[in-house]
Amino acid sequence: MKQYVLSAMLVMLLARVGWAKTDSTGALDNWPAWRGPLVNGVAPHADPPVKWSKSENIKWKLDLPGQSNATPIIWGNRVFVITAVESERRVDQLKAPTMEPPGGYRTKRPRHYYQFRVYCVDRQTGDILWQRVAAERVPHEGRHGTNTYSSGSPTTDGKRLYVTFGSHGLFCYDLDGTLIWDRDLGDMITRFGWGEGASLAVHGDALAVNWDHEGSSEAYALGDPLCDLITAKSHLDMYESTLTLQMLVLRRLSLNKPPFGAD
Repeated sequence: MKQYVLSAMLVMLLARVGWAKTDSTGALDNWPAWRGPLVNGVAPHADPPVKWSKSENIKWKLDLPGQSNATPIIWGNRVFVITAVESERRVDQLKAPTMEPPGGYRTKRPRHYYQFRVYCVDRQTGDILWQRVAAERVPHEGRHGTNTYSSGSPTTDGKRLYVTFGSHGLFCYDLDGTLIWDRDLGDMITRFGWGEGASLAVHGDALAVNWDHEGSSEAYALGDPLCDLITAKSHLDMYESTLTLQMLVLRRLSLNKPPFGAD
């Protein structure tokens, strides 16, 4: 069995150490990633209401199309949300899968294209500042009834927005919505076809990507400029891969190296 818990610990460790050591970026005043700036569900500088209802302590409400389990993130006056929207466009014939997970698939593959969308919303008014269609594809697997095709949370360092749709691509935007780079790491093979959901973590100049699945699992570190692949480590045991990426990123930070790709 793959070490899913350890994979999650990698994201939590990298994010927590990164934000704690770089508070000058303003991360602690925002909600830049899954479970917040310290990856513990706490906003240390916030003073939220302790109760609310449909009419109490609700400033605005915005209906967006599609489905998503991803966490909205906040930086300054901007809220970033991602979603997967099923379109009317469809294919008549599906190609046979090149690989199946142990035990086979227990979900039905879709025939419809999905639009993988990114939204930037004004935090004060709820107005949509910009939206982008990052990709439009037919998912190669089905999904669990409680999962979506947009379940990995985005993250930001206050300068760039990093978005993951897993098998359907990684995308980097500036905060005004200009695409800086995109990267296709291939297709994941998930257990029984229940779907994906790993979130991203930023640590220093590295973007950590947990590519743990039923195929060849990897731990990636991507860095600037233009999404250089710093490492892609594959092991039979995901525990070793977790430690390798963890030590790589922490070592690069401790040596005070220039941004990845610049040396």
